[in-house]
Amino acid sequence: GFSDISWPIAQGVFLFIYAMFNGQLAASAISREGFSMWVLRTLPLSGRDIALGKLWISWLLPFIILTVLECIAGIFLGWTWWQFIIGIVVKAGITVGISAIGLWIGTIGARFNPSNPQQRLTFGTSIILLLLSYVYLIIITIPYALMLVPGEAAALVAEGGREAPGLIGLFLSLFGMLLSWKASYPILVVGLGLVLMLALSAGIAWLFLYISAERINRGVTIDIVSGTSGQSVFKRKPKGSLY
Repeated sequence: GFSDISWPIAQGVFLFIYAMFNGQLAASAISREGFSMWVLRTLPLSGRDIALGKLWISWLLPFIILTVLECIAGIFLGWTWWQFIIGIVVKAGITVGISAIGLWIGTIGARFNPSNPQQRLTFGTSIILLLLSYVYLIIITIPYALMLVPGEAAALVAEGGREAPGLIGLFLSLFGMLLSWKASYPILVVGLGLVLMLALSAGIAWLFLYISAERINRGVTIDIVSGTSGQSVFKRKPKGSLY
């Protein structure tokens, strides 16, 4: 039906929006402290506590807003209850990784410009964030696509693999084989795709959260656009706390 077409298209659109905004929001969580960073230094918090708190809030806000919009679109387009649940759960898992990447970018290229509050990152790190977000999204959506594309498309995808050259043809052939398995064992293949996707997302989120916390403990430099730039605003104390 129409919902079988509109739902996967909407998932791609929402993931594109998440990739654009989640990373930027998480990265700006560091730079927006600016001159008020001394407040954090008075608190008995480790780099892990600060990184986790900033990751959580920068992920939660866009997730709530876009989930509400998705529910409204889903009601209008007549999606089924399982489409609602799968879409929300999957995007919740995928977007944590994007936010974690953005947080790490914020620890290496934060900028605070009082006259231009929207300028939260240096130009180079903004480009790196954009590239990393979409590379991550491409990798993580391979198992996601396996969940979305119906098994009946296996023959068409396999034919495209035979006609396509090189690595693209190999990839399409392998994907067609997985779709043929999905046609025979839909629950098993969808379950494996979901587990693989969430495992990749959790692994990426943990990795970038860990290295972000380490950078915060060592000291993060924010490029403050004023009389002095490149001021170090986090200082590690003897026992790893920031006060």
